[in-house]
Amino acid sequence: MIALRQVGLEEQGRRILADVDFEIERGEFAFLLGPTGSGKSTILQLILFERRPTSGVVIVGDYDSESIRDRDMPAMRRSVSMVSQNHRLLQDRTVYENVAFAMEVTGTPRPAVRRRTHTLLADVELMHRRSVRPGALSGGEQQQLAIARALANEPFVLLADEPTANLDPETTDLVVRILADVQARGTTVLVATHNEALVSGRRQRVLRLEDGRIAGAGVSRTQPGCAF
Repeated sequence: MIALRQVGLEEQGRRILADVDFEIERGEFAFLLGPTGSGKSTILQLILFERRPTSGVVIVGDYDSESIRDRDMPAMRRSVSMVSQNHRLLQDRTVYENVAFAMEVTGTPRPAVRRRTHTLLADVELMHRRSVRPGALSGGEQQQLAIARALANEPFVLLADEPTANLDPETTDLVVRILADVQARGTTVLVATHNEALVSGRRQRVLRLEDGRIAGAGVSRTQPGCAF
């Protein structure tokens, strides 16, 4: 599903990643753990093909960093979705419209848009907030909305970059539970975080990134349908 093979990245003579090598299977949930500046966001950008490695290869499903073409990118971006730290929500649209718009731009029929938007908002516990705009939401609710929107076109991979940053413990637990539910339905989930407490005691595999290298990885793996 996702594989980085001896991936290295240098920019302006500075090493960012070196010999990064790991695989994430279809339907797996994994954490990418490392301090700020260790290269976590860079790895997510490589998986999205927003950046290309200096050495090695990145493989995501049927695509790889050596052969993917510009014309493949729209389909690839519908298959691999990202929840970023700044949410990138449409401030002039309602909660419902933020999710629906992601499907409307791909030509999804209106009845299907309505059904899936309602389903996703229910899944992330935001149906009661569907008519308000993002500015009226709490930080946690904005993250829940960002997850719903990222899932609009049914990607097979969901990437999340520090999805619980600046959230209180109760909201953090809710966001992680939502991501676990996403994985339980068969979507591959990779969460980048600097928070040791977030991964402590969980059964998911942890990829530890230190100084641009994978220092170690837990042996446990989650299979489709497994919860936290």
